[in-house]
Amino acid sequence: MTKTHIQTFSFFMIFSIVSLAFVWILRFFAEPLLYAALIAVFSYPLYTKLVSLVKGKRGLAALCSIIVLFVFILVPLSVIAILLIRDSLVLYGAAQAQVGQWFSAFDFATLKRMEEILPQSVQQQLSAIDWKSSVIDAVRGATSFVFSQLQIVTKNVIAMVGMTFIMLYALFHFYKDGERWVKKIIHYSPLDDSDERAFFNKFIMTGKATLLGTIAIGAVQGALGAIVFWMLGITAPIFWGLVMMILSILPVVGAAFVWAPVALFLAIQGQWFGAIFLVLFGIFIISTVDNFLRPILVGKQTKMNPLVVLLSTLGGIAVFGFTGIIVGPVIAALFLTVIEIYGKKYL
Repeated sequence: MTKTHIQTFSFFMIFSIVSLAFVWILRFFAEPLLYAALIAVFSYPLYTKLVSLVKGKRGLAALCSIIVLFVFILVPLSVIAILLIRDSLVLYGAAQAQVGQWFSAFDFATLKRMEEILPQSVQQQLSAIDWKSSVIDAVRGATSFVFSQLQIVTKNVIAMVGMTFIMLYALFHFYKDGERWVKKIIHYSPLDDSDERAFFNKFIMTGKATLLGTIAIGAVQGALGAIVFWMLGITAPIFWGLVMMILSILPVVGAAFVWAPVALFLAIQGQWFGAIFLVLFGIFIISTVDNFLRPILVGKQTKMNPLVVLLSTLGGIAVFGFTGIIVGPVIAALFLTVIEIYGKKYL
């Protein structure tokens, strides 16, 4: 082995180690970086128009683009979140009052008479139970559970704020330097320019189709939720439908965060038919819309088989969490692109 070969081998060894280390560091920020890239791709026409308006000042145009997106997207989401919290507190207060009425109206004397009818052995077992302590322990357990869940929610909110900041900062640089970075990647890549552009185009097309499909599915779920709320006489069905639409799009949460508590509230009020109907409708109609529509919507745009879209989406969610909704189909699309290039060039 010549000195040149040793130097080449050493360089690529160091290059591989450093590259893997860099990717390992960035793995914690894969989700906000992915969202920033998709938002940049979607809103890049807005950025180019702003660049021309501010006479080529790319940094200023990037900042203005983020401000426009913030005003037209995040502000309405914040208003809806505030309204949701307000109505949730009202719902909680009503449920608490209803439970209090149940306890105050409970006939303990009747319960005692019913207990006397039971066999002696059963009466002895029941009398050995300290009902007051049991109720207190149950309330304490429920309170501890709620408190622990509030702690988890607080931590998640803090983490989400941090990730949002990273996403916005990355979005700024994707606007400002993204085009130059893409050209550099294409220049340094050993692949043919046509193959590289095929990969980039497939990534952009699949990401767009998946994101638009997610929004469309959220809209359908919100509309179905609004309809069933209207049928059951729930107050402000359009508002709750809009909330369900947004929650269906956001990570981790979903429309069930709205219809499940409402079903519980209906049950507490004694409206058992409405509660059961809402649960069944939510489980078998609203929650299954995603499985039916996503393969059709995403598959039509990306020209992928609906089965591939469904499996890659479910597999992506299993491996990557919510981000897998986008990452799964993108990986599948890139895989099919590799197969297509292989068939054209090597067969």
